[in-house]
Amino acid sequence: MEVPITESIHETTTDTDDVDESVGQIVEKPILNGSPEPQPTGQPITAWASQPQPTDQPITASAPVTHFRCLAFIRKAAAMLDMAVLPTSTASVIYHRCYMVVEPTDYDQYNIATAALYLAGKAEEQQVKLRDVVNVSHYLLHQDDKPITIGETFWDLRDSVIAAELFILRLIGFNLYCDHPHRYLLHYLKSLSDWLGPVVWKRCKISQSAWTFLNDSYMSRVCVRTAPHTLALAAVYLAVDINKVDVPGNLEASCPWWQVFNDDVTIEELQEVCREILEVYVNESGELSGEMETLVDYDDPINTLDILELE
Repeated sequence: MEVPITESIHETTTDTDDVDESVGQIVEKPILNGSPEPQPTGQPITAWASQPQPTDQPITASAPVTHFRCLAFIRKAAAMLDMAVLPTSTASVIYHRCYMVVEPTDYDQYNIATAALYLAGKAEEQQVKLRDVVNVSHYLLHQDDKPITIGETFWDLRDSVIAAELFILRLIGFNLYCDHPHRYLLHYLKSLSDWLGPVVWKRCKISQSAWTFLNDSYMSRVCVRTAPHTLALAAVYLAVDINKVDVPGNLEASCPWWQVFNDDVTIEELQEVCREILEVYVNESGELSGEMETLVDYDDPINTLDILELE
């Protein structure tokens, strides 16, 4: 008799004594588009794609899901799993690293995203149960279906995530280290709040805006192409300009205010990072918040920097 996942059942882990011996056997196995990458025997990496998909964005080799939607999927799943910001960000970085090496049509993007989320929990020492990862991921992709039960489908999906986990580790050279910009942003915001004073700081929304920009930067590859301290500074730079805050002494100083935090970056480099962050909103205008919809010029993205007064 099949038992619902949501009920109390034995804990499913990926310890060596719980994984089939066939997982360690590597053979040449085509994946989706026929890429001849070695895969664990009997563990198809296409298990998620074999299930019914949301009608608005089916998973097929000819119509891959956009990376934006997969990264949004990671964020939603992480939130349901009560994962903190850093593990969620690490999952996004792992996902980006994978698809900087392979093409989106080569592998099931949702399977890679699910395995990246599971790996990130281990890397950031906030490990989540594999059973919960499978359950949440399946729910997000099949919200109209009944909860998945312990049976052939569940074991196929579970084994698929294990196979994808091993594949990702080999693909990215077992490099799970991520130097995130969050700690830099904390220091920058603390210094800026002291600089502006409590009255101005409480009135403006620099902190909220900066954290939003930083977290949303993980929806594009700017988070893996940019040094963490530069990415954090770009988030603060955008937040200050959007909130139209004049930093005291900026006009009289020998250097602009942002250079006090980081004098290794030029204004051109900083604005380029800002542009890449803003492209997340420009390219996915349907996902924008009301605040950003009034600030971003969808018809002419080049003018976005002018709108945000980043000259």
